[in-house]
Amino acid sequence: PLAKSFVDWSCQKNPLLDNGACSFFNALYEMNRPSILGGKPEEGKLILEKFIKDNPLNLLAQVLYLQYWIIPRGLEDEFKASSENLENEFKEFSALETWSMGASNKFDTAKDINFYNSMAVRRFNLIKKYKNNLF
Repeated sequence: PLAKSFVDWSCQKNPLLDNGACSFFNALYEMNRPSILGGKPEEGKLILEKFIKDNPLNLLAQVLYLQYWIIPRGLEDEFKASSENLENEFKEFSALETWSMGASNKFDTAKDINFYNSMAVRRFNLIKKYKNNLF
């Protein structure tokens, strides 16, 4: 496909494009394409897991893993564990919204990805809203 070729070309030129967009795209592309159509779901999972390990402050990656790997496979125990972890991370992330003199947290150093983290909060809240329909 043309879009995949364009992304591959862009990522080849700059693998760190937009703080991980290449990893997101490639992981989701492989995870969501059926094997019969050339998809490699396990490879996509590994790409995203490696990205999460290397970039633990990028909460969108963790939400995408939840949304595109855990939920479609009905992994309820993993869903609960991942959700609890994300809840804790979001509490710390949301503390950035309230200014406190001299206070800081790990997300202060990740300002370049906080847009992604804001998207992760919204996406996760939607998942939570409909979680009873998922399992």
